[in-house]
Amino acid sequence: MIKFKKILIINVYALKDGKYKLSFYLPKTKTGKIKDMKVTGKTMAVLYEHKLCTFKLNF
Repeated sequence: MIKFKKILIINVYALKDGKYKLSFYLPKTKTGKIKDMKVTGKTMAVLYEHKLCTFKLNF
């Protein structure tokens, strides 16, 4: 079971028509809130207040 206090839920919508596409989870960190995110190819970079993390996307 996923503990919702330890994750952030990210919902993805199409820019063209605003329709919902999917959701995925990111871990919450003790270093702070998310400041920015960027996707390039199959990699997503997430900038937290004091940490930069990269994730491989499988969708």
